[in-house]
Amino acid sequence: MTLPNTLIIGAQKAGTSAVFNWLSQHPDVCGPEHMKDFPFFCEDSKYINGTNWFSKFFEENKKIVLHGHVNYLYFSKASAERIKLHLPNVKIICILRDPVTRAYSAYWQAVKMGYETLDRFEEAITLEKKKLKTDLVDEGHYKFLSENTYIDHGFYYSQLKQYYKTFKKENLLVLRFEDLKIDQEVFFNTILDFLELERRSVNFNRVNDSGIPKIKSLQRLVVRFSLPRWAKKFIPVKFRLQAIRFIKDRNVSKTAYPPLDATLRKELYNTYKADISKLEDLTGINFDIWREHGK
Repeated sequence: MTLPNTLIIGAQKAGTSAVFNWLSQHPDVCGPEHMKDFPFFCEDSKYINGTNWFSKFFEENKKIVLHGHVNYLYFSKASAERIKLHLPNVKIICILRDPVTRAYSAYWQAVKMGYETLDRFEEAITLEKKKLKTDLVDEGHYKFLSENTYIDHGFYYSQLKQYYKTFKKENLLVLRFEDLKIDQEVFFNTILDFLELERRSVNFNRVNDSGIPKIKSLQRLVVRFSLPRWAKKFIPVKFRLQAIRFIKDRNVSKTAYPPLDATLRKELYNTYKADISKLEDLTGINFDIWREHGK
């Protein structure tokens, strides 16, 4: 049975898709595209199928068997415990991005993918704050927490501390997204060294770029569409995921989204001040670059 020995756990909109793509190009890495953002450990409907079922998605047993989902960070309490149970010696990569920039980027990603119906970021985060005060337990609320909580995803300390409690520190690699933007090769070599892989050149593809749906109703239809149970028996998950991704990607216009309002930006940075300080203590990493963004 082949199971992952390396996970990319987040954060959302912090370059995880690009890093997954780059690692998958390495000859000693098995990184199936459909196993990036497949929520096995954080979504009960997947997890109940068991690890024997999960292992069938990994066709090659190479030195590094790669898997990931950005919600493994956000839903860290349940995910960390499940991962430890089945993958006790796994190596974990976590990329963190300035939480305010990440939140705004995540909102536009949700618009792009058809998850978000509100036209203004301010409206979306107001609704998020309101819903987080309620009892979020059913499947619909799981989807809301996963896809429409932009501000809450940025409290990295409270999420990442679960992994520091559960795994040895040497099994964790925490990186700043901003360093990826400065020098992709140096950033990538840090990951290769952590995984004890030979340094090799790869095609630094841009993956998961921002954009706006050409036809919003089509994007939302694809999101809600579900095959009948009998059809799922004949069409493997791999092909269903690839078909959905193909339709979504073709329905996106590569258009830059507008800048975030400066007043709101400063207000949101104040929200994260305490969490950032505790994150520095936890990881030993300096995040002054985020503070500079908030001035």
